Amino acid sequence: MAKVLLGSYELLATVATDAYTITYRARTPARGPLVLVKTAKSGIANRAVASLLEAEAERLQRLGHPALGVVIEQCEVDGAPLLVLVDRGGVRLSAVLERRAQLDADSAIAIGIELAAAVGALHRDGAVHGALHPSLIELTEQGGVYLHGAGELGPIAGLRRALESPEHLAPEQVVGELGEPRSDVFLFGVLFYRMLAGRGAFDGTPEGITQRIRHAPAAPLMLGQSARDRALSPIVDRCLAKRPLDRFGDMASVAGRLTQALRMSTSLPADELVARALADAGLCEARAAPLDRGADRGTAILGFAPRRLLVAGGVAVGAAVLALTAWVGLDRGALGPSGSPRGILEQPAGLRVLARPWAEVHVDGKHLETTPFARPIAITPGRHRVTFRHPNAPDELRTIEAVGGQTLVLDVEMSVVQPRGAASAAASAQPDDP
Repeated sequence: MAKVLLGSYELLATVATDAYTITYRARTPARGPLVLVKTAKSGIANRAVASLLEAEAERLQRLGHPALGVVIEQCEVDGAPLLVLVDRGGVRLSAVLERRAQLDADSAIAIGIELAAAVGALHRDGAVHGALHPSLIELTEQGGVYLHGAGELGPIAGLRRALESPEHLAPEQVVGELGEPRSDVFLFGVLFYRMLAGRGAFDGTPEGITQRIRHAPAAPLMLGQSARDRALSPIVDRCLAKRPLDRFGDMASVAGRLTQALRMSTSLPADELVARALADAGLCEARAAPLDRGADRGTAILGFAPRRLLVAGGVAVGAAVLALTAWVGLDRGALGPSGSPRGILEQPAGLRVLARPWAEVHVDGKHLETTPFARPIAITPGRHRVTFRHPNAPDELRTIEAVGGQTLVLDVEMSVVQPRGAASAAASAQPDDP
């Protein structure tokens, strides 16, 4: 079987994909340690993805948290991005849940404690993850829990996940508001519920999932009668509160409550309980998904010297990770003529508005439409301030992050107050009784 190369890296398997990037497990030059190689998917604008990968590398290096990624190098070759990370050889939680939908409760709690600590580290750095999806969480045989996507933070990540898995959204994300730390608390509750119950908190028809997230209570969490089980339900309920202010104020509080619940049941260390989740699912050894040949460029590619290189030194993960010296190159398949970027990040975004009873829609101070309107408003990708106006209601404000090629739906209720004298005028206009 012919090798598939990306520069000097031999690609072994596809580990994860999202709307814009693809991550491979790869072998380093001279058959060194395995690494994770993350790059733009074919057909996606490289320059836009490069900014995401650069932000991810910078944040990971600044945080240095053991549950987040460890950067080996981040480079840009002829406008094409590449981020190389330490590969811990684990299995994504999504693969575990496919094998065993409902985890042992103690294992679920142990995973939750470690995940809460990682998310809390991001919050202390002023970031919001915004997309706590099982495919972004890695478990290892050694009991490690690692959170990916640290550079894909906040509203952009949330909007992308809205298309892929809308069941993993907070109520405020559904209507296009920017995420905040308490949004991650809700997303954590959704994920933790799924691990405990083997189903989603708001399961039902796909068409109504976002409305259930916004308005319906979570399905009852059917647990046992042990002290541990009785302690878990209030934790989940508080995480899944509709109003952000009704949720836990930080992830440290969540981790503390989970730790108390776990000690009601077992004294086993967390790493042993995490490893048990893999064993119960029959995934004691890391098994990557087959290589996704359709998403990569599928040919051996010659290497070029990178224009920018960030090297993380002195990092030990089980064994010392040697500094990489091979230059990594990418082709120009995702660049248009003369190297200009193309792809969905370059396309206009759309904006639909559901306003009750009606409202003028102002984007960045400019009146564009008055509801109801049939076609989405075309807006440029990026951050915008949207103001809804009604003559008899206070303005409603939203800050949104528009993503090229995607349509965002905003749902707003105008607090209409009847003008003074309107009631008496309406009454006097009624015809006299015959």
